Amino acid sequence: KNVKTVVIPGPSAVISALCISGLKTSRFCFEGFLSTSKRNRQLHLESLKDDTHTLIFYEAPHKLLATLKDMYKVFGERNIALARELTKIHEEVIRTTLSEAITLYEGKTVKGEFVLIIEGATPTKTAEITLEEAKEAALKELNAPEEADVKYEVLERPKSKVLGIFGGSPAKVKAFYEYEDDPFAKAKDY
Repeated sequence: KNVKTVVIPGPSAVISALCISGLKTSRFCFEGFLSTSKRNRQLHLESLKDDTHTLIFYEAPHKLLATLKDMYKVFGERNIALARELTKIHEEVIRTTLSEAITLYEGKTVKGEFVLIIEGATPTKTAEITLEEAKEAALKELNAPEEADVKYEVLERPKSKVLGIFGGSPAKVKAFYEYEDDPFAKAKDY
């Protein structure tokens, strides 16, 4: 029908709660309401347990305690901000941990919809090795196969730098490229 549509900025509980949560705001993921089915809720939370983004959920007051317990079971101890009644007279934001939130709301009747803002998972760190350690690890595995053309662009490094690291030997570079565990990729100072 060719009707022009425009967006008018308005209140958003998600963004408002994120801004006042005290948690990282640079990357976040809004998940909405979790399923009322315990199995589906668990599966949803499991799919997010390694997500490093700040996670945001909506929750109804009568399901709050069960949701906090499920989150603690899946995520373990994390920081959380519980925001309710945003922009209203009884606005409340509690910044705590999941276990403390469970204790706080155990046996308590609460009113108002909640926005739960949960700290993302701590990123797992891969073992970093120096360039020299990467070179040594690669050279230990080399048999110096026959000279062959090497596709330096596949290594995504300048040809002169790659050859310099391996003593000017294209055969050693080729053998290194074929090395399964590629320690060079883990070198932090290259």
